[in-house]
Amino acid sequence: MNILFVTSWYPSKLDPTNGNFVERHALALISQGHHVRIVHEGFSHRILFPLLEREIVAGIEIFHLYLPRSLKGQIGVRKAIARRFLKRLQNSGVGVDIVHGHVIYPVGLLAVFLAESLKVPLVFTEHWSGFLPINASKLAPDLILITQGVVSRCACVMPVSANLQSAMQTLGFHGNYEVVYNAVDTNLYFLMNGNDKKPFTFLHVSTFAEVKNVTGIIRAFDSFQKLNPNLEAELTIAGDGDLNALKNFAKTEFPELLNIRLLGTQPYEGVARLMQTSDCFILFSNYENLPCVIAEAHCCGLPVIATEVGGIPEMIDPSNGILIQKRDENALSHAMADILQNRDRFKSDDMHLKAKSRYGYQVIGKQFEEIYRAAIQEKQP
Repeated sequence: MNILFVTSWYPSKLDPTNGNFVERHALALISQGHHVRIVHEGFSHRILFPLLEREIVAGIEIFHLYLPRSLKGQIGVRKAIARRFLKRLQNSGVGVDIVHGHVIYPVGLLAVFLAESLKVPLVFTEHWSGFLPINASKLAPDLILITQGVVSRCACVMPVSANLQSAMQTLGFHGNYEVVYNAVDTNLYFLMNGNDKKPFTFLHVSTFAEVKNVTGIIRAFDSFQKLNPNLEAELTIAGDGDLNALKNFAKTEFPELLNIRLLGTQPYEGVARLMQTSDCFILFSNYENLPCVIAEAHCCGLPVIATEVGGIPEMIDPSNGILIQKRDENALSHAMADILQNRDRFKSDDMHLKAKSRYGYQVIGKQFEEIYRAAIQEKQP
């Protein structure tokens, strides 16, 4: 099947990690023998004139439509640029069976245009936490109208969590929904037995954004050490954010804090290795959708301590982790001690197998394929 992804987020020269979960959805389809092309609209103040650039990464042909941020609302101009892409696509001789959009705003109207131009069905995956109740009051009226229009034209809308689906329906985005989770490359994220994991290692990986509450994790780890002087453990934190600011916070606020390691940006393979050599993953976010890092940690056989927000309760149960309330540093500190002292109740093999059956490329690729076939059949006269 020939699939055209049209996405608001994708790894590019503007941001090499943005939308890497969209890339993994594409790789999940490729693993099942499908052919995927990408159209990525990237907006930036650094872009002065519209550009159409092509590259091939991991066997995926990607067309980057780089646009000045001022053109975000100029759908006419964006369609004109997209016509150049359509001409190149038609000259290639490769057809398109379905258009699969990712992140409705701002690329939704462009995806509708391309699907209608190609006379093929349109489906959309939604990842954006902006639709969640904690953020919904900030949505502009025109964004809501655009989203309603795009959803009404979709054969299927595929939020990455049931929580996000509920939030979208509450906002009046009525359509045909089916939840499809984020995907994990289980050839990289797998259970590695036989490692010497001493001392017990807690791990956190994120962008260091305020919503991730990384400073709260450090404060909770300090409390954990003070309350449990006989429990030996270390904390590793890695991510894409301001590492120096985080180091200064830890040094200034907790000069006597022991066994903490602060790392910068890690490649996808590097995060897998960190997980495989750790004992427990922590995510202390104030809000989330369906975090890839939890799925990846579970695929590596790690229990997870995470906040009970967004789609996280869909991922964690007593067999694979502990849910706590957001911003409750005392609960996080006690959960650290609980997991360390009762690590045997979490069965790494079971966690790995369950996660692989939910997030593996083969599973996600087949879910998409079934949705595509139903959409194509429905569009046929």
